[in-house]
Amino acid sequence: NYSKIITVASEEIKFFEDLGIPSEKLVHIPNGVEDKYFKKRISGLFKKKYGIEGKVILNVGRLHKTRGLDYILRAMPKILSKCSATLCLVGPDEGEMNNLKELTKELKIQDNVIITGRVSEQEKLNAYADCDVFALSSLYEPFGIALVEAMAQSKPIVATKFGGPSDILKKGGGVLVDPRDINELSKKIILFLIDEDYSKEVGEKAFERAKKYAWPLIAGHVEEQYRNLVEK
Repeated sequence: NYSKIITVASEEIKFFEDLGIPSEKLVHIPNGVEDKYFKKRISGLFKKKYGIEGKVILNVGRLHKTRGLDYILRAMPKILSKCSATLCLVGPDEGEMNNLKELTKELKIQDNVIITGRVSEQEKLNAYADCDVFALSSLYEPFGIALVEAMAQSKPIVATKFGGPSDILKKGGGVLVDPRDINELSKKIILFLIDEDYSKEVGEKAFERAKKYAWPLIAGHVEEQYRNLVEK
C-alpha cells in the first residue's frame, strides 16, 4: 500500500518497473550532501598526519569486496610508472583490509598505498581537501555519496559506469570507466595527475555539479512529492 517509491539512482527505476511497479509511482531523487562539504578547508593536514608527499589519489568508503578496491590497487603500478602518487583508501574494514594489504605487498606498491581504516568525520574532510583526484572502482554503486562529497571540494572524479556514478557524472565533473578495466582506470587517473589545468577545469565543473546535490535542494524535491500526494 504505497503511493510513491523514491529511487536514488535512475537505473533503479527500470528495476522496479521490471517488478511490475507502474512508472507513474516511481520518482528519482538522489541523496544529498551537507553544507560542511562545500566549505573550503586548510589543505595539508591529512598529508602531514600520514607523511605523504606529492599527489594523492583518494577513495573513501567501506573496504568491501563489491567496491573493487583490488582493481585500483592493480592500476597503481601503471600509474607509478608515469608519476609519483600515493593511493589512500579511507574507510571501515568490512572483510577486505588484510587482503588489500597483502595485495600491496604482492604488487610491491606498499610504499605508495595508505589504508587508514575508519577515520573521524574531520579526518575524512581533511582527506578530501588534500586529494588531487578521487577514484571509485566499485563493481556496483547504488549512489556513491563520497563522489559528491569530493566534488564539493572541487576534486575531479574517475568512477565506474554503474548506478549512481553514471547519474552524477553525466553532465561533467569527472570521467567514467568500465568496471574491472585497469588500463582505462589508470589512464584517466594519470591524466588528472599530470595535467593540472585539465584537473582544475574538471574540478570546477565538479563543484558546480555538486551544488545540485546540496541537502536543502534535495529536501525540497522530497517535500514536493509529499505535498503533491497530500493535495491529491
